[in-house]
Amino acid sequence: MAGAGRSRFLTQLTSTLSDMTKGQRRLVELGAGVFTVSEVCRILQPTMTPRKVHYWLDTGLLTLPARWGSRGYPTLLSYRQLLEIRTVQHLRDELEFSLPRVREALAWILNHLFAEKWTDLRFTKGVDGSLVAQSGDDQMVVPGGQGVLEGTLPELNKQVAETRRAWEEQAFVVPGHQYVISDARVLAGAPTIRGTRIDTALVAKFADAEAYTKETLAEVRRVYPRLEEEAIADALEFEGIPPAA
Repeated sequence: MAGAGRSRFLTQLTSTLSDMTKGQRRLVELGAGVFTVSEVCRILQPTMTPRKVHYWLDTGLLTLPARWGSRGYPTLLSYRQLLEIRTVQHLRDELEFSLPRVREALAWILNHLFAEKWTDLRFTKGVDGSLVAQSGDDQMVVPGGQGVLEGTLPELNKQVAETRRAWEEQAFVVPGHQYVISDARVLAGAPTIRGTRIDTALVAKFADAEAYTKETLAEVRRVYPRLEEEAIADALEFEGIPPAA
């Protein structure tokens, strides 16, 4: 969301803080990242859609949003929910998890992944085929975990570790774009060029809608001389602007 659109969004956000719980207001005040559903889909492109996000919210797979949407006001999601959606997306798209089959286990994982007690969360298979969660000396059987195949555990543990790291660092690199990050402490989590406060949507304004050229890169560098051409190109391509043929 760029320019006037994001300004309208922030105005709506300010006007509705009084409708949030104390904890939800504190989340926004700390700049911990606040996202509309469309912004989440923009960050997690190309396979994420508003329909998926709303379905996972409506069916209780994800934790409650910072604010449910109503007429004229969008649903607001926290940085935690962005990470939850990113985790489900990866497990569904890359590991081909069947959500109906492992929904109960996945909901348990999302509910415990961010808790202080489970800072080193990892999973193994029990002798009876159950899914066992471990962290330090603590362990417990995950409800509904029998549907999780043993062969997927290495990748599941890797994804859980990456999500936990992104939560602790309050930032992650956008998949497929090494120079683009979402940092909950910078511009409320809007996609920016890594190591800067430069919104990728702002960079996109330097290019034609159809493609960018070497002249485009040079023009951006005249304004932001510390940016590398590779970072500028990555930001433009994240925004859906390819290089000119």
